[in-house]
Amino acid sequence: MADPAVLKQLRETLSGLETGGFRRRPALPFGIEAIDSRLADGGLRLDALHEVAAGTRDMADDCAATLFLAGIAARAWG
Repeated sequence: MADPAVLKQLRETLSGLETGGFRRRPALPFGIEAIDSRLADGGLRLDALHEVAAGTRDMADDCAATLFLAGIAARAWG
């Protein structure tokens, strides 16, 4: 049997996601005008799926893509 406290917390989390409780803005700007001006809503939309891939098979490019995504994730929800 599931713990009622855990279920309550999960329901609250899902409710927040469904109602946009975590979304503070429609887009996440980079703060670089040359990039933000070319993106819809002035940044990466927070309600959309984005794909990021390394430019080559080199490990350095893989690391750069991963760190780019980590930076976005760290800023997305504050």
